[in-house]
Amino acid sequence: MRTISLPRTSNVKVPGGNPYCMYFVYPEHGEPILVKGEWSKVDSYVRLQYKTALVRQTFWCQGKSRGLWSFVGQRRSVCKAVDGKWIVTIHDGGGEKLRRIKFRRMPHKWVPEFNFRK
Repeated sequence: MRTISLPRTSNVKVPGGNPYCMYFVYPEHGEPILVKGEWSKVDSYVRLQYKTALVRQTFWCQGKSRGLWSFVGQRRSVCKAVDGKWIVTIHDGGGEKLRRIKFRRMPHKWVPEFNFRK
């Protein structure tokens, strides 16, 4: 996996301010990539470079991490259901839910089910 490290611009370590993060980017087309750096820079970089991608975000502060899944693009969202499964919801442009897909584990790649079109 190719890695891109974005330079730090500040030395201020404010918890929750602009934490160090790593984005594991799984694009619709192309190879996966790892982008590291300050959250605001990494998020801007990924959104400018990729039209659609599955993203595993990990945030680091004071030696501890937390993570979440998201999509670049406005038509998909991810949440974890009560039964422990991951749910990917595909929306149309107006916010209407078109399809819900359940996964026992989130895939670490772009899968054909994410390409659902109305």
